[in-house]
Amino acid sequence: MTFGFHISYWTVFGELAPYLAIPAAIMLVLLLGTFIPRQSSRRAVRYLLLGLLVLFVGFAFLIPLGQAGAGWTYAAGQIRVNTGYGSVVFAAKRVTARWVTHNPGYQLALRTDGTGAAHLQAGRFTLKNGVPANVFEYQSATGRYPVLALSSHRTLVLVSSPGVERLMGALHSAPQVVAAPPLSSRRASEAIALWTAGLVGILGVGAQSAMAVHFRPRLPADMAVHFGVSGNPDRTAPTSRALYMGPAIALALGVVGLVVAWGAPANLTGVLFIVPVQGFMLLAMYWMYRMNLRSAAS
Repeated sequence: MTFGFHISYWTVFGELAPYLAIPAAIMLVLLLGTFIPRQSSRRAVRYLLLGLLVLFVGFAFLIPLGQAGAGWTYAAGQIRVNTGYGSVVFAAKRVTARWVTHNPGYQLALRTDGTGAAHLQAGRFTLKNGVPANVFEYQSATGRYPVLALSSHRTLVLVSSPGVERLMGALHSAPQVVAAPPLSSRRASEAIALWTAGLVGILGVGAQSAMAVHFRPRLPADMAVHFGVSGNPDRTAPTSRALYMGPAIALALGVVGLVVAWGAPANLTGVLFIVPVQGFMLLAMYWMYRMNLRSAAS
């Protein structure tokens, strides 16, 4: 007897499309803006934005490949669960299976490595009770499915998808709702993402502020805050106000990190993605300060 459920490429694409559409729409608006008559001479910018948009669209079609085919299979007395971030194989006769749909201890608290969307949660998570788990949960727009907990040799897997009731039946385990595990012992795991987001934001604001203070005495009264494709400045602002640009950007990124960390479940992967963005903005501001010093010296 072989049966199971696996998510298709186009299903994953549909789940991720709303999140990918926002940056694509922003780039499209910027690209269309280069066709405004007063900006029609900026061909280099237009080609750059068009190239970035094409690359992003291509990248968007590649992202779902990592999750396509994720799901579970029951065959020859074995259960194989593929979360898209690794597979777990159980011998059916050694698995403890129980329903945990309404058990608060088994709710997802922290996503450490995985994918989260409106109807799909897949990857490695920490649960409300502090226990790490491999998770594949897919809830379609037309129906909700119970959550089945499979445990063996200290490995815990949560599965929810069409056909999960048949899997429980095949394991000859009576459906039951177990008592909620204690939530107080390792509840601090939920705060990891928030603490990380706060620390990244504070370090970003601190680094940007320190760099602004360092360069302030050598900068002119008005400094360039934007440079054209040729590298020449095309927009200036009073230095007293422009110096707040870096800390403000770092603060905004910190707020974005906190919003991501506050999700259900908290998204540690998304928070860590803010780190290279903060680093890139720090380098960009450093380059802007150096360009202004070079221009002032000449």
